[in-house]
Amino acid sequence: MGMPYEKVAMLVAVVCAVLFTVLLGNNFIEEAPVAVIDLDNSKYSHELIQEMDASPYIDINTVFHSAVHPKALFYRDRFAAVVYFPKDLEKNRYSDAAGQIGVFYDNTSIAQNADIMEALNTIVAEENNKLSAPETSRAERGITLRDRLLFNPQGSAAFSFISPASSVPAATSQEN
Repeated sequence: MGMPYEKVAMLVAVVCAVLFTVLLGNNFIEEAPVAVIDLDNSKYSHELIQEMDASPYIDINTVFHSAVHPKALFYRDRFAAVVYFPKDLEKNRYSDAAGQIGVFYDNTSIAQNADIMEALNTIVAEENNKLSAPETSRAERGITLRDRLLFNPQGSAAFSFISPASSVPAATSQEN
């Protein structure tokens, strides 16, 4: 007498569904490592850093006060995003100029980027609401986010399938 394959198949499907639900049920990112390049180094930029660090999705563990290339910070998945505060950010806040904050995201982790984007957009909206209060007339100014997705080859699975022979350029023929 053989085993009832239908019952075994159903049992395996139920066990797999329960197992994957338990293992992947809390599949969301908390406290993603984010670096800040703060060229302004003002009281206002320090307040923004504190607000970002208070978010449940962002963990500010490194602040640079000099220019650093964001690609170097993404290497070996050290950071999920890099926030760039330009020089004179606080000065632009109190003058007629609009301030821009740059954000560089690791393109290999879309789910993690979504939470960071949401948190940063919320912080920027709150900062702009402070400027558009009735006692001020600077509603059209404020800060904006300028984002850019950078590719991180260290975290990509696509490179593991490329053979070394395919990465070597083919020899070109010379025309006479």
